[in-house]
Amino acid sequence: YEISACLVGSEMCIRDRDHMVYKSLEDAVEAAKKNDQRAFGFLYDECWDYIYGYVFKISKDERIAEELNKILMTNKPSLGFEILFETGILEIILPELTALRGIDEIEGHKHKDNFNHTLEVLDNICETTDNLWLRWSALLHDIGKASTKKFIKKIGWTFHGHELKGSKMVYKIFKRLNLPLNYKLKYVQKIIYMSSRPIILSSENVSDSAVRRLIYDAKEDVDDLLTLCEAD
Repeated sequence: YEISACLVGSEMCIRDRDHMVYKSLEDAVEAAKKNDQRAFGFLYDECWDYIYGYVFKISKDERIAEELNKILMTNKPSLGFEILFETGILEIILPELTALRGIDEIEGHKHKDNFNHTLEVLDNICETTDNLWLRWSALLHDIGKASTKKFIKKIGWTFHGHELKGSKMVYKIFKRLNLPLNYKLKYVQKIIYMSSRPIILSSENVSDSAVRRLIYDAKEDVDDLLTLCEAD
């Protein structure tokens, strides 16, 4: 079941293969469900260089991961994820990511928009690696910030423990999206859990033993970990 979506000025025109026009993507998805499809609104295009026209496919659950992987393996995945967000699809398939959207301010203290930051990190890392699971790590590396965000007077916004929280959230995401629950899951969890350690070490008078502990804990993934930190 296929839905074509084209931008006309600032308005989106949505139609199915029978040329039925819908006011919103939600209406199109409901129509797909009535046609006995296991429906999920999903953005997909063979060539992401085209900005103004995309194809929405109503996909079976097991295909969602495949389509996300295709987006992640493009040169600039942020384009795909931004449109997924604008159409409301990202909220359905990755609400942990959309929860990062927005900037809060208390007593003049602001924090950055962690959703936009995540997409910047993702694009950055795609310039140096084609490792799909490292790109997944970049996409999910800050998902723990939404639930650990806290404002402390005289300090500002903190996200203490977001790496641990985020690494624990990965299992449910992978299970929900039918992504592999083997060593690839553990790899992503490990990279996210350790994602701040090299950055912390680089900003302090660090001892040789601290560096050795980092290398020991990261083991064969130390280069990938540093690649993420550089992108961050």
